[in-house]
Amino acid sequence: MILSSRVWLGVAAVPVLAVAPLAAQTPEQALDQAWVAVCANAPPGTAFAQRCAEILAAGPGSGARRSAAAVGNRLGQLPAQLGGPSERRSAAEGVLGIVAEQPWGLYAVVGGGRHERDGSANEAGFDGDLRQFGLGVDRRFGANWVAGVLVARIDAERRFPDGGGRADSREVGATVYLDGRIGEATALHVSLGWGERELDLVRRVAYTLVLNAGQPNQSTVSISELARARPGGSHTRAGLALQREFAFGANTVSLRLASDYSRVRVDAFTENGGAGLALRRDANRLTSHTLQAGVEFARSVSLGSGVFNPFLRLELVRELESSPEIAVARFAGDPAGTPIVFARDRLDRDDAELSLGAVTVLARGWSLFAQWERFLGNRAFDRHLLSLGLRGEF
Repeated sequence: MILSSRVWLGVAAVPVLAVAPLAAQTPEQALDQAWVAVCANAPPGTAFAQRCAEILAAGPGSGARRSAAAVGNRLGQLPAQLGGPSERRSAAEGVLGIVAEQPWGLYAVVGGGRHERDGSANEAGFDGDLRQFGLGVDRRFGANWVAGVLVARIDAERRFPDGGGRADSREVGATVYLDGRIGEATALHVSLGWGERELDLVRRVAYTLVLNAGQPNQSTVSISELARARPGGSHTRAGLALQREFAFGANTVSLRLASDYSRVRVDAFTENGGAGLALRRDANRLTSHTLQAGVEFARSVSLGSGVFNPFLRLELVRELESSPEIAVARFAGDPAGTPIVFARDRLDRDDAELSLGAVTVLARGWSLFAQWERFLGNRAFDRHLLSLGLRGEF
């Protein structure tokens, strides 16, 4: 019986507000045009008021109007801080495609890889490592059904270029699943999972302004400070898959149709630091619903020590949910909470995942698993992940 269960990472989203006229702006454009409104109610004597006084007094040499300060706040990092499409499937715990013979099974999965995003006018690029670790137990019922639970930790790092900051996420959660066989050649998989998320966010605020340009008291001011936050959140997910197998001697061709649902929530948070330019963000939520169609080619090879089963799988993925097209931020020092609204990149709704791996079934109920995955077909994202698993039956 083929066993498979997946833990998906989701993406956090920004609530869509009724501010469409600003939604087409880049982060720098939106903030550059919002400085006067943002600073209008700055409380006197605060670090935020001091930054506002400097920014509003900036002149030639600081860029067009006060754009140097707008660029230096790096608001383009905000979408990536909360996750990205590359994480929807980048930290799967691995698919332990083994044959269950004994009543109980115990298994462990470890994995690692990298992901990266190209920068754009709307969103900052990043790269970083992916890590995962999971422990699971399953129970066989009759000849055709296996139920199990997997507890896993998934870490994703994102490093922004030029020392601009980072956005790391950690998720610890559990997935329960049911795998079964309907007839001789049709397999069914159902899963439901929930996890707690924690983010470690660092954003560097850095810029230089020319004050009172052309006057006797002309001067410059340079800011370079870190703004930090550690918000929490949660991740709920569900999956359903059907797989039809066609055997040709020692070779098997399988057709797979699946649907995955993921809902990620990141709690509201306020940054600390940032030289008075810390941000406040509302709670964010994103619902992702994908439809997948795939084909797998596998072969069974008898060895002296067991059976070796290499496979190659290609899945086409369609995102059915609409991604948010804007992001919203507010300065913590602004009592009016003036929103800075800017466009997010429109994400590719169609992509693919290529997997190459093997399962080796050994004597005495032991199985080994290895799989390399590559995220394909997305214009902005790339990632690869290697997963290794060990399972024992008793």
